[in-house]
Amino acid sequence: MSGEGCRGGAVLPGEADVKPPLACMSGSLSVEAKCSGLVAHGLSATVPITDGGGQGSSADWLRPRANVDLLRGLRKTFEGLVSKWSVVQRLRDHVAVHCSEPLFSPSESVLLRAALVDFLNDAGFPCTSQVAPHQPFLLEAWKALAQLLHDKDVNLPDTLSIGVSTGIETPIPASGIWDLVDLEANFDEADLEVHTLPWASASSAADITRQLLDKDVQAGHLMKLERGEAEARERWGHRIAAGKLGVVQVPGKKPRLVGDGTVSGANRRCRLSEKIRVPSLESVQRFVSLVPESTALCALSFDVRGAHKLVRVHPREEGYSTFVFEDTWYVYRTCYFGARWSAYWFGRVGAQLTRFLHQFIYICHGLFLYIDDGLLLVPAEVAPLVACTALMFLVALGVPLSYEKLELGFSLQWIGWHFNWERRAAALPTVKREKLLAMLKTLLVPGVVVEKTKLQQCIGLLVWYCGGAYWLKPWLQCLYKLLFKPHCVFRSIPCSIFGELKGFLTNDLWVSKHVPNCDIKAGWKLHSVGNSTVFDVASTPLLTPRLKHGSVECVFYEYSHWKTKTCKSSAWAAQLFYNAVLEQVPVPLQVLDLDAGFAAADAYATAEHAGLGGWWLEAGTHPDKCTVRWFSFQITWDDLPAWFRHGQSVQLQSCIAALEALAQLLLLLARAESMNPRGNKIVF
Repeated sequence: MSGEGCRGGAVLPGEADVKPPLACMSGSLSVEAKCSGLVAHGLSATVPITDGGGQGSSADWLRPRANVDLLRGLRKTFEGLVSKWSVVQRLRDHVAVHCSEPLFSPSESVLLRAALVDFLNDAGFPCTSQVAPHQPFLLEAWKALAQLLHDKDVNLPDTLSIGVSTGIETPIPASGIWDLVDLEANFDEADLEVHTLPWASASSAADITRQLLDKDVQAGHLMKLERGEAEARERWGHRIAAGKLGVVQVPGKKPRLVGDGTVSGANRRCRLSEKIRVPSLESVQRFVSLVPESTALCALSFDVRGAHKLVRVHPREEGYSTFVFEDTWYVYRTCYFGARWSAYWFGRVGAQLTRFLHQFIYICHGLFLYIDDGLLLVPAEVAPLVACTALMFLVALGVPLSYEKLELGFSLQWIGWHFNWERRAAALPTVKREKLLAMLKTLLVPGVVVEKTKLQQCIGLLVWYCGGAYWLKPWLQCLYKLLFKPHCVFRSIPCSIFGELKGFLTNDLWVSKHVPNCDIKAGWKLHSVGNSTVFDVASTPLLTPRLKHGSVECVFYEYSHWKTKTCKSSAWAAQLFYNAVLEQVPVPLQVLDLDAGFAAADAYATAEHAGLGGWWLEAGTHPDKCTVRWFSFQITWDDLPAWFRHGQSVQLQSCIAALEALAQLLLLLARAESMNPRGNKIVF
């Protein structure tokens, strides 16, 4: 049995109590019956929750979204094999030590594939377990499944079998499962180029690059052209674009080979008819918010190994995926990491896989696939069995998995967040938290010069962070203002050159190109002439400038300067983000949806006293003085904590805006508490 060398002591949900997981799920009560009782009060989302499955698919299956459980027979077959092969125990061992060995032996994988094919044949959809060259999927079984389940992208398996288009010669037709886009908006009639040298990241790590290339050759993804360019021209003629190879090395992760298809012009020539949509933290929040708190959730996360390289490119268009390293020519038979069409095609594959998995699991669950990273949420009581059968289904379809990345439990990492399903909260993982703190630390003091590239990196990470901590998003504008704050350039320009300068200015005072005989650069913007602000080329100071020692004093704004200087507002915003990250303020996954209704709150203040109050109507109640709920109280300066007080003032009027905001917060808290009669903990 595969996995016997990966013994460990991890405890899966359902095993920490009196009964082991399989014992919990045996007997007269079926998995389906258990789940129907666990989420009897769960609601379905009125607006579909993005799950990576495309239009019409939704992450929430608290109640089945298909009328008939078409794959129940296959699921029951796999459940029997879970018990027979002791797969739950084996999965526990894998998760405990992050074992990289496959969960199933080669002979077991063959049996799983045979079970899938037999089920489909018996259902009246003929297929075999044959695997087409240079890709791993059982495409005949995929097609049969798509037909059985009436899948929206039923022709995808046929396309995968013959090879996919790059979108360079003709646009990739829309599948109908993604959002349509303007074909011409991102199209660039760029020349296709051939580059014979890699990026420095590959040439400086030549041994690693060779190893990664050899690995792809052995896997069948990459083909070496023994006669170099001559062989490429014989095969594909003018249909060749050779990009540059690079190697990404991140501490703690394996090196990754990346192909740059933009520098060759291939990515810019690629035309896509639709844009994929992937799940986010908000998608998880929306699902978890639908699940009753009485239902304990457990999660399985899985990773599809080498996702992009699993899709074969049509042989006619392989030449657009050419690379040269150490005078040796290589061509990818499959989509490679770095090609624009690669993400699209595996997005299509992953979307169909997500829809298949929903129908296979069928019982109450939540499912998400972010490109190649999957997350399955199910009631903890049945999680071990459901996780095992889901993995069996993936193996049967021919989906390669990174077994060392399998996680199953109440706490795990997914799409960059650390999730705790018991607390129903998310937080930053330690590595990402320390990285963000180090970035923010350089911005905490006003008047400090910082590099714009580093500031931009910090803002990028904060934008992602605010996808969870959305209440901090308004303060990003302080850092964006710092990023785009112009650098002031002072120049004393002789009269003769000043006359020429006016001919290089656009109507809104941008310098259109480099001015001869001086260092005034294209891209600068004229701000003032002789200490007077100018607004356009007709401004008086520009037409009749004041001279000083035969020159005109000018101030330009340089927006592309490499550095900027922090200010009081940017430092304050950075401190706010720093404190939130340092304290690991939790991001709630259980979001209470307040029904629309009537409510108001306000505050007043004199020098020594202030009052806060508000009122609201419960949802569905008739407006009447007897149904109104309200609060009101007064405070003095001494009632406020020191951090709340404004500057050195001792008058409450100085912080009236903060008091009004506090009144709104109290109203929100009061309404939330009134909607929470069971006294469950509310996280804001």
